[in-house]
Amino acid sequence: MKYSFVSYLGTDNFLPGILALNESLIKYNTQFPFIVLLSVRVSNSVAKVLLAKRINFKYVQPVINPQKSILDERGFKYTYTKLQIFSLKEYEKIVYLDADMIICDNMESLFDKPHMSAVISGAAIPLNSCWKDLNSGLMVIKPDIKLVKEMRLSIRKLSSKDGSDQGYLQSFFVDWPSNKKLHLPHKFNVPFCYLDEYCNQKGFHFTYTKKKLRSKIPVIHFWGKVKPWDVNLNDFSRKTILKWEQAIFLWWDIYHSAIKDLNGK
Repeated sequence: MKYSFVSYLGTDNFLPGILALNESLIKYNTQFPFIVLLSVRVSNSVAKVLLAKRINFKYVQPVINPQKSILDERGFKYTYTKLQIFSLKEYEKIVYLDADMIICDNMESLFDKPHMSAVISGAAIPLNSCWKDLNSGLMVIKPDIKLVKEMRLSIRKLSSKDGSDQGYLQSFFVDWPSNKKLHLPHKFNVPFCYLDEYCNQKGFHFTYTKKKLRSKIPVIHFWGKVKPWDVNLNDFSRKTILKWEQAIFLWWDIYHSAIKDLNGK
């Protein structure tokens, strides 16, 4: 069985995310390889960093986002290329991970889950209990060329709720909300901004103090416009009791570990 963890790098800006994701995968998941799909927009200098870190990568042809947006602060016009993950026929199954995630526990059991297993990320708390759709940040996928052809025919026909690949996938897999066997436990895609609510209201466990991690959450997702590599750590304190702030320090410590052997550092 050929399995692999897969991520996507659409622009140079997300390189820090890929480096931190890879570093966290190495610590907790050693059985299966990791490969990054690169868009043609990614520079040669970034590819050299991936080579230096021995991160496998593969260039893929762009998939044009047909959604027109005057303001595209999230860079959604590049995210449709992520759909190339469905064409990785060299693998029998993949677990896709967004570049703004970090791994805090082993999750190789996900390869036993059915195609299109994903999380209704954020819906574990009452505020978002009405959410029903999949979050495309983490998906279990069985690549299928026939499915890819169906997607290509429908890309310009189906609307995207949010203008991104996620909204398109929600429209393409329209029956997903009612197919409960595809709904993964919330712990596999926990938004960092809700960490305190997940722990205080739902019994999840996460602390990162004195550079020691205690967590039963396999995947933390730093979704949103501002990423950990965009923030100034001087604005935060390691003594914080807020778990979402602790998660930012965790990301930075993982990132620093990832880059310490680059450029002689």
